[in-house]
Amino acid sequence: MFFFQATLVPITIMSILSTDKDVVIQHPIFSRPPGELLQYVYKEVCITTNDGKTHTGWVYTVDPVSQSFTLAKFCETSLARLEIVMGHSVDQV
Repeated sequence: MFFFQATLVPITIMSILSTDKDVVIQHPIFSRPPGELLQYVYKEVCITTNDGKTHTGWVYTVDPVSQSFTLAKFCETSLARLEIVMGHSVDQV
C-alpha cells in the first residue's frame, strides 16, 4: 500500500510575474493583445499551419490562451461543420 502526501502551495499571479530584472516569465497571452485575435471573429480566413496545410472557414471563436481558432464551414447539403485549429500549429492567418 502506498501513501502520498501532497503539499499545496498557493500561487498568485504576482508570484509568477517576478519583479527580479534577471527573471522574466511571460505567458503568450500577455504578449499578444486580445484585440488582435478579436479582429478575426466572424470573418472568413485562411489559416496556414506548420505542416503546410491550409484551413479555410469563418472564425467562430478564438481562445486567447492557447490561440486556437474554431472555424465554421457551411455546406449547402448539410449542417455547418466546426473545425478546431490548434494554436501551436498556426503559422499564418
